[in-house]
Amino acid sequence: MEKGNIYDFIVKKPFTEKVKTVRKNKDGEEEEVTKNKTVKKDLKIVIKKPTRKLSNEAAEQYSVELSTCVKKGILTKAMLTKKYADTGGALTESETTELLKMLQKSTDLSNQLQLLESQNAPAEEKEELTKQILSIRNEMIGIQASMQTVYQHTADAIAERAMILWYVIQLTRYVEDGLAKPFFEGMTYEDQKDNFYEKDESDEEYISDVLDKAMKVVSYWFYAQHSTKKEIDEFLKNADSEL
Repeated sequence: MEKGNIYDFIVKKPFTEKVKTVRKNKDGEEEEVTKNKTVKKDLKIVIKKPTRKLSNEAAEQYSVELSTCVKKGILTKAMLTKKYADTGGALTESETTELLKMLQKSTDLSNQLQLLESQNAPAEEKEELTKQILSIRNEMIGIQASMQTVYQHTADAIAERAMILWYVIQLTRYVEDGLAKPFFEGMTYEDQKDNFYEKDESDEEYISDVLDKAMKVVSYWFYAQHSTKKEIDEFLKNADSEL
């Protein structure tokens, strides 16, 4: 995987090729006939790492969406948390503290792993740290998922989903002739978003595969920053096994 990518994968895309065959005509003479034949070929998909500029634009996208939701009267997570706290629902203060501790531990272990890699430490040590990091991150994602059920209609959650979609659209590329090109077409973001929804309704299997995997990869990356390809592979494997 290239350094500038979060992840890459291969899908099988149908291509139409012209195939020449020789047949005999009614006079018994041989003639060349060209026919269209559909074949499936590998298409490489890459999820690019966002530049600082793209990350800033994503934050702006989040702020705009959040502001729009609040103006419509949709509660934020903070408002809903306070409401649940009064009735003893959602996460307690201790549970929130535990989640923050897990985040800090994940960061510390990631720093240790980077240090071991720079020192060419034994593979066994790095493997053990990687397992610990993946375990913590998966647990955090599980908590986020359970919280999402409660908070999925809050302004924050709506804005967060909008930002993840923005990242998917901006970062997903397909490789053609050695060049990474935008998977979603359009001159503006609104055009690209419309193209996303058009593709989402497509019956083509390879497009469904791209959208499904791109959403999962970007979501995992969003909640578990500095994730490796190996960690994403494991996450996708677990996600697919739960279907």
